[in-house]
Amino acid sequence: MAEDERISLGPEEAVALWSKGRHVWNKWVEENPKADVDFSHIDLGQYRDQFDSQFIAFPFDGFHFPDGYINFFKAEFGAGDVSYEGAIFNGGQISFFGATFSNGSVNFRRAIFGSGATSFQNATFQGGRIDSVSYTHLTLPTNREV
Repeated sequence: MAEDERISLGPEEAVALWSKGRHVWNKWVEENPKADVDFSHIDLGQYRDQFDSQFIAFPFDGFHFPDGYINFFKAEFGAGDVSYEGAIFNGGQISFFGATFSNGSVNFRRAIFGSGATSFQNATFQGGRIDSVSYTHLTLPTNREV
């Protein structure tokens, strides 16, 4: 691969790596710090039962993300709590555009958002709340119900 070629994980590749757990994921990010990661249109909620015992909390506690485009466009998180506690978003652009969080709290406690723009535009938070967030650049929709 050419030095200037950006690595990109498509939705299936992203899920396959994510399903191996935080340590494997974070090691990959360490080796691929400029990669793009795409979880668009993925129903992450379907993996809740399969991985509940593997994760500290569902689905991204302590995960680090590369300094590329991180895309959760129209991702579905299913019913229940969602946690990114202690996650590190390393400065790339992050999109939760149109993502759906259902019936549970959404926890970004101690999550770090770097210098890239973060958007929750058109995201849906159904019957839950957003817990605290630490961020540098974060854009939340103005017409959301939480």
